[in-house]
Amino acid sequence: MRKLYCSLFVLSLAVADSTQASENMQFLRQMSDGFAELAAQVKPGVVKITTEGTEEGSVFSLPWGRPFRVPDQQRRGQGSGVIAEFDGQQYIITNNHVIRHADDIRVEGTDSRFFAAEVVGRDSLSDVAVLKIDADDLPTLTMGDSDQLREGEWVMAIGHPLGLAYSVTMGTVSALGRARFGPEYGSFIQTDAAINMGNSGGALVNLRGELVGINTAIHSNDGGNIGIGFAIPINLVQHVAEQLIEHGEVRRGFLGVGIGDLKPLLAEAMGLENTHGVLITSVSLDRAADKA
Repeated sequence: MRKLYCSLFVLSLAVADSTQASENMQFLRQMSDGFAELAAQVKPGVVKITTEGTEEGSVFSLPWGRPFRVPDQQRRGQGSGVIAEFDGQQYIITNNHVIRHADDIRVEGTDSRFFAAEVVGRDSLSDVAVLKIDADDLPTLTMGDSDQLREGEWVMAIGHPLGLAYSVTMGTVSALGRARFGPEYGSFIQTDAAINMGNSGGALVNLRGELVGINTAIHSNDGGNIGIGFAIPINLVQHVAEQLIEHGEVRRGFLGVGIGDLKPLLAEAMGLENTHGVLITSVSLDRAADKA
């Protein structure tokens, strides 16, 4: 009887393990199917951008004093873009650096149609550019809210790295509010979803298929992906794009003051009790601060 009980116990454990394994496999299949459905949903809203342009050659002096001019260079480039809608009109959003030296810009969609694109506006500070093509039947992406992103959240990157059309990679939001590229660039979404050259201007979406960022840059010593990519938050992109569409430029406020850190030694020398706030070091004439 004791042997029978032991056999039944072992059998029940085996059945339990088998059931758990089956449930785990079902969960993995559902997750995989979800990723595939998400990619199919988002891909039509991403485009391939090819550019051609001339980069002006530089001029420098030779040792004997005569200037030498390097011939102009013909440049070709590739990048990605996303289709978005503003006030009932469809536009292509991409990075400014994708089209920086472009004289001719071509856009290709998932249906293999090609369009010539015109620049509506570009902003080097945010690295955002808006293009317009002669089409109004394109599938647009739904805008998300990048302020609601959380570290650890799943995201998908779609673009054209190294000319490989519509490549899809998965990853997580590694960090928020990253700023590594100097004061001219704002806060970035950091992700470990694989991003490489050619992904610039492409889509970063959440699991609902909402556009939460525009893929922009990677941190790498050799130009290859090491799992540290950056995307511009879509809330910032929307703000910039709306101004580019309306004004052709981004209109920024200018207070007209120079500021510096209020460090402990300086605060002590000035007789201040703490280092809260900033130190105003200069005021520009006839600017807002001067007139206040």
